Amino acid sequence: MLYRAFGLEIASEVALNGVLSVGAIANQDVSVRVGVIPDPAQCELFFETQNQDAEDNSVLRVYKLPDGSFHFAYGDGTTFRVDPAGSEVLMQWPDTFTVEDAATYLLGPIFGFLLRLRGVVSLHASGVLIGDEAVALVGRAGAGKSTIAAVFAQCGYPVITDDVFVLKDCRGRFFVEPGYATLRLWPDSVEALCGSPQALPLITPNWEKRYLDLRTGPFQFADRAVPISTIYVLADRQDSGAPAVGPEPETFLTLLANTYCNYLLDRRARAHEFEVLGRLVNSTPVRRIIPHTAASRLPELCGMIADDAGSRARSVDS
Repeated sequence: MLYRAFGLEIASEVALNGVLSVGAIANQDVSVRVGVIPDPAQCELFFETQNQDAEDNSVLRVYKLPDGSFHFAYGDGTTFRVDPAGSEVLMQWPDTFTVEDAATYLLGPIFGFLLRLRGVVSLHASGVLIGDEAVALVGRAGAGKSTIAAVFAQCGYPVITDDVFVLKDCRGRFFVEPGYATLRLWPDSVEALCGSPQALPLITPNWEKRYLDLRTGPFQFADRAVPISTIYVLADRQDSGAPAVGPEPETFLTLLANTYCNYLLDRRARAHEFEVLGRLVNSTPVRRIIPHTAASRLPELCGMIADDAGSRARSVDS
């Protein structure tokens, strides 16, 4: 099966739900295969999370193999092997899981790291088109990026990516590449947006998150790379003084804290990230948004973001 996502042409042995399927690809960038992955015994432990799951296993261990490959071992038994060039992924999951379970890792941290190996920096962000350009909604896990993107989708704005926001440098201006055509939402967000936590289908029976398919109904998915107009950083929700849009005081440090897979960088990759982000903040406005604690105020916040991005675009044109 052939797919296109994150600026990559992908040949996969498994179906990738929500990823743009294509009839042919000109140049295969990545192959995704399923197979038995040997235990990385005696290999270098490259990274280990501090958090532990309910069975007291590390949520993630990453090993570096003698040939330069990376072995990702999740606490639930799902494993991946990524070659040093970022061109091959081998995946394996427990018998009690499904391919959709494994794909939640594949389309997030695995592809995020694979892109890093290929020299591509990504933000931890969702992307929405306002006019002919994209805005990035940047924030930590649980900040509300996907929920705000879903509200934009309900208001008729195309969504271009969720979670992995790929930065494509085109002759001094940054573009964002399309991700996959779904938004992953927690049940409380689904209830706030759709009236019931069961209103959208589950990503997998083994996880409570649900997904909004951007290729159905009135929703739109942007399937081509577009320029980035503005980056919006999500602050904590507030009762007073919110929703609001204003300046972001620490643009470089804020974006540095919100790049994808930054916990797996070596010195060379970190230096490249600094260089890319330095050019990004010099060429792209970075703003702060403060959501209200009440989800009912999210359409108001989206309207403020659209007005802010639109006014900045008009000032550039004039």
